Amino acid sequence: MIKKLILLILLLLPHQKLLASPINSGISDNNINIDTKFTGTKLLLFGSQGESGDIIIAIYGPKKNYVVRKKEKNFGIWYNKKAVRFEDIHSYHAIYTTLDQVEITNSTLLKKLQIGQENFNFNNQNKLMPEGEKFKIQLINNLTQKELYGNKKGEIHFLNESLFKASVTFPKNIKQGDYLVEIYLIEDDSLMAFQAIPIYVNQVGFSAQIRQMSKEHEIFYGILAVFLALIAGFVANFIFNKLLK
Repeated sequence: MIKKLILLILLLLPHQKLLASPINSGISDNNINIDTKFTGTKLLLFGSQGESGDIIIAIYGPKKNYVVRKKEKNFGIWYNKKAVRFEDIHSYHAIYTTLDQVEITNSTLLKKLQIGQENFNFNNQNKLMPEGEKFKIQLINNLTQKELYGNKKGEIHFLNESLFKASVTFPKNIKQGDYLVEIYLIEDDSLMAFQAIPIYVNQVGFSAQIRQMSKEHEIFYGILAVFLALIAGFVANFIFNKLLK
């Protein structure tokens, strides 16, 4: 993220005269609370632009490590033949933009800023592996199927020449952590203005209390987990013996 901020500063230097009227945006809520009944949510992002150009709203979730496995069938049995570990990958990424897919793919600026899943530089432990690109595509496909990745083209709506809004969607399976919404104003593949808005996803309810206890009292939590497993085993064995009689 620090490298990205430095790059943003360098890209904005040729347009310092525009910084007096940058893009201005806000969001309906900076907090999302998730519990066992959470089914996803939508937030309203709104803003205005002081200069002509295209708008890009890029959302990044907390980073995670992923392992992608390739299964093969041998003698009728499926097994994991190869696996690639990807490190520090955003667990959520979506963009809302007035650009079309061709412009996103061909943009040199978006590649530099790593906006759009097509432009991510994925870190993996097997960089020299010939099939590494296939594993990267599979990871993107997996996250896209879970609605954690995606490009929302055409979903920025203008109320007039300068005012715009977008309904930003978060699926039910988002992870707890800090999210960042980045709003860009670009023209002719040049960065004209930039703004960032944080969003905090918090886990609440009983599951959050269990999670917190597991962190603060690891030994007690481990003992409790073993005890509950023994109780569950005893009850299951008791019921099974009763059914046999």
